[in-house]
Amino acid sequence: MTRRWIRRCERFPWYKARSHALGARKTTTADDGGVNLKVEVLLFALYRERAGTGSLTLELPQAATVGDAVSRMREMYPRLAPPSVSIVAAVNTDYVEHGHPLSEGDQIALIPPVSGGSR
Repeated sequence: MTRRWIRRCERFPWYKARSHALGARKTTTADDGGVNLKVEVLLFALYRERAGTGSLTLELPQAATVGDAVSRMREMYPRLAPPSVSIVAAVNTDYVEHGHPLSEGDQIALIPPVSGGSR
């Protein structure tokens, strides 16, 4: 493929999802142009299947929260979870609310809904 064709395709969400699934681009950048922080996002089960990867690095604005990271993931992977589903997150192995502030190097785990079990 030519560079021109690739640049043209990058505008479409299906191409971005394909690129991530193939491992071509595993880091995203914040658009504010200021100082950013990098966090690692871990995806499990259904989220891993829908995103096509088990982990990736997000670059977010300095004052970002877990909710900002979840919103960015929903933008990158529209099929990740329906808008009506609240994505559960853990930062550095502790469950947190979406308003929890992030720090450089934090590890965010997105945990899909769990069902099942019987008596």
